[in-house]
Amino acid sequence: MNYAHIHLMLTHVPVIGIGGVILLLIIAALRKSNELMNMALIFAILLSLVTIPVYLTGEPSEVRHGPR
Repeated sequence: MNYAHIHLMLTHVPVIGIGGVILLLIIAALRKSNELMNMALIFAILLSLVTIPVYLTGEPSEVRHGPR
């Protein structure tokens, strides 16, 4: 497995996960539940931490074309 595979797998986690976090935040607000709100915020933090390896593997996974 190389940087391109890791980058492509991890790139989709925050994109799809943010929908779940938003849904959880809406449910927490409707129920006025502090526990659900805390869980949604923890998930948001975890999703933001996933973006670090996405950023770090982005440059090494580029395919360079043309003269070297």
